[in-house]
Amino acid sequence: GFRPDSILENNAEMTSLLLFHPFEPSIVVADETDGISIWDYESGDRTRHFRNSNGSAMGGESSHVSPAQTVTSLDWLNPEGPSLLSVASDDGVVRVWNGLLES
Repeated sequence: GFRPDSILENNAEMTSLLLFHPFEPSIVVADETDGISIWDYESGDRTRHFRNSNGSAMGGESSHVSPAQTVTSLDWLNPEGPSLLSVASDDGVVRVWNGLLES
């Protein structure tokens, strides 16, 4: 029979977008409050979590805090090399994040 291979507990009220990496065992999960989580779906571990609006790690301090925005699109750029994650939101801004898959 079939069964779940991984269960990733995001602890958010709602997951708004999912994006698998084409070559790495990673999945990006965006939640309703502009939180972005990177998961290793083989181990079930969350490897990164940050807010798209200001980039600070959850619980971290930031000198510039933007109001939460809704994430509208996710895409991996350059997936065969050092991957960049583009994140578009309803504030009209596309942010490109690097270093998310590095240990």
